[in-house]
Amino acid sequence: MHQLQDLLNWGGMLMFDRRWKGQEEAVDEFRERHYAALDAYSNIVRRKRSGVSMHYVVKAEELVILRDVCTEIVAMLKEAMDLAPQRTVREYLAAIQIVDEQRNRDGSRGVKEISPTARAVLNQRTYRRPGYANIKETQTAD
Repeated sequence: MHQLQDLLNWGGMLMFDRRWKGQEEAVDEFRERHYAALDAYSNIVRRKRSGVSMHYVVKAEELVILRDVCTEIVAMLKEAMDLAPQRTVREYLAAIQIVDEQRNRDGSRGVKEISPTARAVLNQRTYRRPGYANIKETQTAD
């Protein structure tokens, strides 16, 4: 389930961080579907955590929206990796940073309200995990 959450967050970061000139209407439509997929994912996790089911149980309509949105996200990510691979990876790392920060405090933060440390990840030319000064860089200068 964490992989599904990462994919949805990465897709959200992709939509949030980039400018889609001339495609604003399509972005708004996708955003609505994306929010519906996030809601479906949340409902699945909530059912398991509340004890309604022992395992992750997905309703048919939740499965359909998750399948459709994840298919769109994968297609966008394939294109993004061809056009701007480093930026796309930084967007993924920023999405992971947001999730890590959510685990470390009570308040939640959505992709719309990006934290300063996640924004810093997006703006880095090489990735350094915030707070880890002695870790080697993951990219080298070309």
